Amino acid sequence: HHMRFLTVPAWLVAVFFCVVVTLPFLAFARPLDAFFHIDVRMTSTVPGAVQIFYDIGSGINEPHSLRANAMPGMEPVTYRFPFPPGNYRRLRLDLLDRGGRLFVASLRVVTQTGRIAHDFPPTSFKPEVQIESITPQDGGVQIVIPSGSNDPQLSLAFDPPLAVRVSWRDRIEDMLPHALSVWA
Repeated sequence: HHMRFLTVPAWLVAVFFCVVVTLPFLAFARPLDAFFHIDVRMTSTVPGAVQIFYDIGSGINEPHSLRANAMPGMEPVTYRFPFPPGNYRRLRLDLLDRGGRLFVASLRVVTQTGRIAHDFPPTSFKPEVQIESITPQDGGVQIVIPSGSNDPQLSLAFDPPLAVRVSWRDRIEDMLPHALSVWA
């Protein structure tokens, strides 16, 4: 006489148990690059490319940049860029690739759960090249880029470097919705 441990109901219970136990902890397996993004909330009078460069110690370079296409409009639009954890010395903002007017309402590093990790006042941007004017307005900045421009640049330097790190709080906040949905 022998016992049958590997019955279909036993397998189903084992699979269910594995899912219930492991699913809440999947947030810990998520790649760290997925935890943060940069949100730029802005308007533009013309369409154009928006590019953010970040310096992690090797200077400003194309591989360390994020890119999106801006659309013209009067209502602010949030452009979201994935932003890996790291120590940042400087951000360079190429907010258009042509002449036009922009209004930047905010620039923030945000976690996947929506927590604002870093909020940069738009008035802290420094004009580098091809910027006609940058004027504080309504909590943001109005930026005028002269016609004929092809690479206008603003920068934001950090001393000491800006540390963007995934904390235990971030991991737990990311894990909770998964855990509650499994155990609810």
